[in-house]
Formats: sequence, C-alpha cells, structure tokens
Amino acid sequence: NIWPVEEWAKRAPKVLEIFNKNGRDKMGFPPEGYAMTAGMALIACEAIRIAANTVGPDKIDGKAVYEAMQKIKNYDMMGLRPPVTFTEKKRFGQDTAVLLRLNENRQNVIGEFPCPDLTLYDWK
Repeated sequence: NIWPVEEWAKRAPKVLEIFNKNGRDKMGFPPEGYAMTAGMALIACEAIRIAANTVGPDKIDGKAVYEAMQKIKNYDMMGLRPPVTFTEKKRFGQDTAVLLRLNENRQNVIGEFPCPDLTLYDWK
C-alpha cells in the first residue's frame, strides 16, 4: 500500500527529505517500515487537528478524535501512498492500492488499482 523507496523522489519528496535529514537511512531502519509508520502518524495528526478545530484543544478526548477521523476525506498522505478516506462505517482508509511485482529482487510498479471489497459489510 506504499510506493517503493525508488519512487519517493518523484512521489513523496518531502518524506524523502525528512527521512534523509533525520539520518534514518544510516540507522538501518527499513524505509518501508518508516513509510508505514509515518502514514499512521499522518492520519493520527489529521484526526487530532480536526478534533482540536471542532471541540477545542482543551477538550480533545477519544470520542472527539474518533468523530474527527470520520471526517477525513481524500487525505493526501504526502505522496507515500494513495489518499485515505474514513466514514462512520468505513474503518479502512485506502480505496486504491499500489501493485508491485518482484522481478530479479527488484520491485517493479505495476500501477495503482481499486481495492476490492473483500468484506461482508456495506461500508458506504
């Protein structure tokens, strides 16, 4: 669900800049793990920002963040992966996924494709 590191310069330049500036490349930390964690942090920060604007910074609690998360629509993930949207029923973010094929130990981007609904539930 994330773009390969080789694509970051083109798709997620700010993330690549932060990754390199903080020396993450020298720590042996896998960039893919960094991207997954950064993506979760981006979503959490956006939910807290919305909650703070909705109820005020002094009244943020779990309920406010939960309700704020449902307002996240087509949120830009700084180019790390496709945008995310949440609703009252839709608890997963991405509607599309990055499809990669491994050839000779190299990731090759096939493209971005709609995620199939593999659940028994109506998330709309």
